[in-house]
Amino acid sequence: MEIEIGEKFSCLTFTGFSLADEFPDEIRLDERVWARRAIPLAMEPYWKDWLGSIRINQLKQSNLALCTTAPSQNPQVLDNENQDLTQSLYYITFGLLLQGVPDYDDGYTLTGANVRGRFRSGSTVN
Repeated sequence: MEIEIGEKFSCLTFTGFSLADEFPDEIRLDERVWARRAIPLAMEPYWKDWLGSIRINQLKQSNLALCTTAPSQNPQVLDNENQDLTQSLYYITFGLLLQGVPDYDDGYTLTGANVRGRFRSGSTVN
């Protein structure tokens, strides 16, 4: 999975998620939707200022990330496009919950965009 320049993204991340050992590093669920064992972003040093060191460490420890991307005319603005991407991942999560409540420690929503090769983001606790 790659987040191209000019694309927005959203990831629902989980730490301590109970995954089967044979779960691959990445599964493509749809054209622009993936399930991964780790978030698809390198945590640049400036993210520590934006999100804080505790949040960054928790994101780095995530063992399941549901991620989606979409091209955007305004990648520099976090707006309803980011909300729509996140909502689409919530629907996938709702489907997981229909199978039973999975065991996990923490969950976070990470959304943003690749703006001229630099990732901008926001984060919320799930």
